[in-house]
Amino acid sequence: MRNPNIAIDIYTSPKRHNKVLEGLWERFVSGEGGAERVREVVAASWTRCRSGGVHPLNHRAPIVASQEEIARSCRYDRLLQVAQPWLDEMKAASADSGHLVVIADASGLLLSVEGDRLVRRRAERMNFVPGARWAEATAGTNAIGTALATGLPVQIFAAEHWCQIVHSWTCSAAPVRDPVTGSLLGVIDLTGPFAAVHPHSLVLVTSVARAVEGELHREAEWERAAVIAAYSSARRQAQEVLAALDRGGRVLAGSDALMEEGLLDPNGRPFGLPEANRWLELGSAVEWDVEGRRGRYRCELRAVIQGGRVVGALMRAGAVSGRGSGTKALPRCRFEELMGQSEAFRRVILTGQQAAAHSLPVLILGESGTGKERLAQAIHAASSRAHGPFVAVNCGAIPRELVASEFFGYDPGSFTGASREGKPGKFELARGGTIFLDEIGEMPPDAQVHLLRVLEEREVVRIGGRAPIRLDIRVIAATSRDLEKAMREGTFRKDLFYRLSVVCLTLPPLRERRDDIPLLLDHFLRRACEELARPPLHVSSEALALLWEYPWPGNVRELRNVAYRLALQVDGPVVRPEHLPPEVYAASRDRFAAPGPPATHPAPAGPAVRRTRSLSLPVRSDVGTLEEQERELIRVALSESGGNVTAAARRLGIHRSTIYRKLS
Repeated sequence: MRNPNIAIDIYTSPKRHNKVLEGLWERFVSGEGGAERVREVVAASWTRCRSGGVHPLNHRAPIVASQEEIARSCRYDRLLQVAQPWLDEMKAASADSGHLVVIADASGLLLSVEGDRLVRRRAERMNFVPGARWAEATAGTNAIGTALATGLPVQIFAAEHWCQIVHSWTCSAAPVRDPVTGSLLGVIDLTGPFAAVHPHSLVLVTSVARAVEGELHREAEWERAAVIAAYSSARRQAQEVLAALDRGGRVLAGSDALMEEGLLDPNGRPFGLPEANRWLELGSAVEWDVEGRRGRYRCELRAVIQGGRVVGALMRAGAVSGRGSGTKALPRCRFEELMGQSEAFRRVILTGQQAAAHSLPVLILGESGTGKERLAQAIHAASSRAHGPFVAVNCGAIPRELVASEFFGYDPGSFTGASREGKPGKFELARGGTIFLDEIGEMPPDAQVHLLRVLEEREVVRIGGRAPIRLDIRVIAATSRDLEKAMREGTFRKDLFYRLSVVCLTLPPLRERRDDIPLLLDHFLRRACEELARPPLHVSSEALALLWEYPWPGNVRELRNVAYRLALQVDGPVVRPEHLPPEVYAASRDRFAAPGPPATHPAPAGPAVRRTRSLSLPVRSDVGTLEEQERELIRVALSESGGNVTAAARRLGIHRSTIYRKLS
């Protein structure tokens, strides 16, 4: 039986088949039918394109990212890193076929287009280049966009493409999914002139996609082990309910109280857990409240970082306490604890200190990890409200249907499932103190209307209640979104923006205050060494140069995480370039010629020791069999790479799957 996702079999003439398709395409775009004679996957895609307003005479896909942005994305794109060895093999296998080997992310953004130079030049005429978006919504029916839309492998041939400019091409693409979250990571694609069409092209990309998913699955096992290890370490220190979660939010391990309190849903996820994309961001922390069998709990989720990326999270759930406030006391940060000497940063601190003397609303802008909540805490701690509550609310983590009850509270019996005692809302809990509205830019537009009314009237009415509750609160809001753009797009109300931004503070990203990197790094290293009870660490000038050049997408939070990793993994007293995370080294290698890794361990007496070109640790050559020598070499590479399999494979010049196989 013919595979419905394959466009043409080997017995059909591509030219004759394309002529038939051209007629059907012309009938369809003219509104005269034609879809009944094309494949179902193509007909459905054509219908989506027409409904979405994609013009069939579009000449080019849109360029949405610069080459610099693409280079930066490729450096951190997990799918591209894992798939690269297979892409290289595909490129070699299809070198004489006139095909291009392509990888795109989950939005249809082309990250890499490799293959015959003349074919690439032809493809450039329709913007089939890195930085262009080939989703169905922007480029019509094509294998990349249609594979993303359907989640299935697909081959699109000649006039099956929606846009006429692509009718002389054929493409085969297969999606790749994250084995932990199930989400689409992107697609692998083969594209070439339609005369080169072959059903085996779809078989090839599908096989490669499955191989990449297999590699990702093996990586996921290592991720789970890292999260469980972090959980075991935290259990020895924590008294609260604790759980280890994978990136999909499923509980891998947890304390008995987690089940006793009924904090898990039937799918094994904590109740109230925000969507994964809310907390997968590097180092992000999320808080929410949940009702247990014996009371209310404040849950906190913190990411577990391994190899420079999030591999899971730890969840703590502490019973709510303190004069019925419903909010666990948060650690207070003071202005003197906000470290930095750069002019831009000091200006923000000075304005924040001035704002603390009044109760005017404050809006804090800045990228994730720049310290927006710490600045909000410092303003609160320096104000006349310092002895009142500081209630932090992550606006993006509250489901739309719970926004009203979370912010405004409810009276007993006001709706099905409501607590018999009722519940105060966040504004009510913050009376006499400060409410911190984090990620205000993520608040749904309908909830913004209610928030604006509360800010204007300074009172709130519980759901199911009648009596207004007067509010004496200070409002501090923060967001990492571009609110100017959001207002232009109509997703954020202008009147709310003006109400919140009486005092507007913009925290600069770490890359714009590089002079503060040595100061912050020294502070975090000292604190990490003290907590880990290890001797102090010093950073070599070569390593500091690499850290200086790194763009720090996670900002100060990422720098802190790197400092703790170094304190945990570096054995000696000095941090050298080879000790730095691979992403830091890779981001800077184009601008700094870092010296080859020096020998950090003396050669032991006795057995002969040999050194590889890329390894600084000694490798014993007296180990018996060849297999044992291979394992010894891998062990050393993993040790130098801090357990990072990708970095170890890069040092050894082998694929990661080889490491897994040799050690299994």
